Amino acid sequence: MLRVLNDAEDADLEALRALACKVLTGMARSAPCKQILRELSFFRTGELQVLMRERSLDLHGDYVKFEKYSTELLEIVFETKLKLPIPVNLADHVVKQDILRRTRINFASQEIDLLLLAHLESRDLTNTASCLVDEVGLKRQAQTPSSPQQNGRKTRLSISPGIMKSPPSSTSSTSKHHGGFKVPHPRSVVAPPLTTAAVSPKNFILDATDAPATVNGLPNLVGIVANNFRSQHAECEHPIALCPPFSLKKSHRCPAPSRIGKPPADIFLRLDARQGRPDNSATGWGRRLDRSHIFSRFKPIGNIEFPASDPEAFDPNDGMLSAAFLGPLQKDVVMGGRDGCIVVYNQASLVKPTHHRPCHEYCETYHLAALPRRTDLFLSCCTESSSLWRFPEDRRCALIRHYENTHYMDMPHWHNNIALGVQIEEAFIIDLETGDRTVTFHDELLQGRYARNRPSFHPADDIVTHDGLLFDVKTGRLIHKFDQFERHTSNGSFHPSGNEIIIDSEVWDLRNFKLLKSVSAFHQCQLKFNASGDVVYAIHYPEDVDEIEQMTTDFPGSFTTVDSFNYNTIFGMDLKRRFNAMALDSIDNLICLAEPYNETFCTYGRLLQIGVEKSELEVEEEEEDDEEDYSSDDDDEDDVTGFFDEDEYDDNEEEVMDDWWDPNDGDEVAELDGAEEEGSASDDWTEDENAGDDDGDDDEGDSDNFYELGDINN
Repeated sequence: MLRVLNDAEDADLEALRALACKVLTGMARSAPCKQILRELSFFRTGELQVLMRERSLDLHGDYVKFEKYSTELLEIVFETKLKLPIPVNLADHVVKQDILRRTRINFASQEIDLLLLAHLESRDLTNTASCLVDEVGLKRQAQTPSSPQQNGRKTRLSISPGIMKSPPSSTSSTSKHHGGFKVPHPRSVVAPPLTTAAVSPKNFILDATDAPATVNGLPNLVGIVANNFRSQHAECEHPIALCPPFSLKKSHRCPAPSRIGKPPADIFLRLDARQGRPDNSATGWGRRLDRSHIFSRFKPIGNIEFPASDPEAFDPNDGMLSAAFLGPLQKDVVMGGRDGCIVVYNQASLVKPTHHRPCHEYCETYHLAALPRRTDLFLSCCTESSSLWRFPEDRRCALIRHYENTHYMDMPHWHNNIALGVQIEEAFIIDLETGDRTVTFHDELLQGRYARNRPSFHPADDIVTHDGLLFDVKTGRLIHKFDQFERHTSNGSFHPSGNEIIIDSEVWDLRNFKLLKSVSAFHQCQLKFNASGDVVYAIHYPEDVDEIEQMTTDFPGSFTTVDSFNYNTIFGMDLKRRFNAMALDSIDNLICLAEPYNETFCTYGRLLQIGVEKSELEVEEEEEDDEEDYSSDDDDEDDVTGFFDEDEYDDNEEEVMDDWWDPNDGDEVAELDGAEEEGSASDDWTEDENAGDDDGDDDEGDSDNFYELGDINN
């Protein structure tokens, strides 16, 4: 509600924001709600603090209430006291304050003696200073005059560092003066071996963390010194909780994070230094940098073309809606069209398909997926039915079984005899051999009714997610319902590790059903994990558009790669052309994009190679194309928005009308139509008339070519 209130009137804006914060404050008093609110990006990225800084003209009315309730809300959520102005990066500020609160303030007791001696020396209380020196055990040492300023004083007082007495130092260039007393620098003091005689009971490490502010009604000197050290520690950029004893001789600064033992940023140095290291896991030494290097480079290597229009096969003008890689070496690509056909291409020749046939009659093939661990089998789904296909070595797809009233199917990770199907709002386990539905997953009261509901199996195949709910596979029992923050999104995707599930931009822990993190890069996106499961592809969809409308909506396509371990964004790829589906091969080498039909280049798909960077020439060509497109758009706008005089506009209109009604153009048009008819008649792209059915049989005969379930498992 706070995000969408920007369109409200200025008079009511602050009042509505104050009301929203008041409601959230009441909800935050519940521990589960507080934990969820703390992890939302709205609070962690400082959006509420930005709204608080947008001060209105009325500083004594509704804005004061909004500032009051928002501050109270942030204090409850982050469990800390806040002072205005509240920092935008409040989450980092709270972490830093927690570190400062846990830091123990320790310093040598002679630091207090140093302050007293400096004060007495400034007041010329020599006798009192001498008594204090003798009482606390300070040591006098002879000082050889080396400058005119030091000739009037023959002796100096030395404060022993730490808890040890310091011997006379012959080095005077590194000493510091505090009120006339010489305090040797710790590096210039050669401390004797630590013995019992060297330890003074009057000089010890003092823990002033909990020192009282006042003593006998007066400010406590120990507390004043501790606050000074605490303020120095608060200015550190990277504070640590365990600090060495503080000292008044030098200002405190926590050390910056060291890069000792960290992998180098250069990939060649990193690969060379990794030799001999036994750790080869995904979270090992330098693996995060490897993922950032590989999955931030994508190079187009080919366009999937359609050379000529063949009405016997399929109409490419509608474009492709789905794609998948097939074969043991992932060398073949199958694509599903809007008219229900499937087309197979080989990477060696993307100009002409190796096989095509009708799949679903009068129905869009909007989903294709190869079976896990069986690259010769794949599923095709449309809005009315689904089919299971075999892709043999001759690259001629054969139908295994057809499943009616199942508009989406998902295969488990470890079984080949069952599948997870969907019909409208009901999910079920279907037997692939008989087509019977064994277990049903549905809850009318708790279902979320997500716009892009695609149920899926857990990596262990023991639970499924459907419409924001978790169900047990064997019994169909409801396990848990996740809180719903967005309806126009997918219902959730399991992390390959099996411990997390991602629903829109929220990452939930499956072990305790708590919100772990909110990733803004996942908002309104379809998620696809790579083969190893350490990188997520977030495919961006337009907002407030369902899955069917998205296929026909003209929007620029883009996707983002995200590290699946820490959910940090790796790279955002702008494709400059919209696409309808993305397919990833099983070896993290290629990406296939199914696109609408491009009449200029006669293409409806592209292949991208992962980990290969574009050459400088290709980058320059893309920039030139973008400049030409931009200039052409400007020219079009100038033509449309130009202003003419009335007489000039009338003259132009008469000339256009005269050219349009030229009677001599009819013969030319007729000649062009005849030439086009001759060209289409001579088109011999297909070898026979039945190009859509490569086996020479009718589509109805394919139903007799079913395979037994034993062939699926073999």
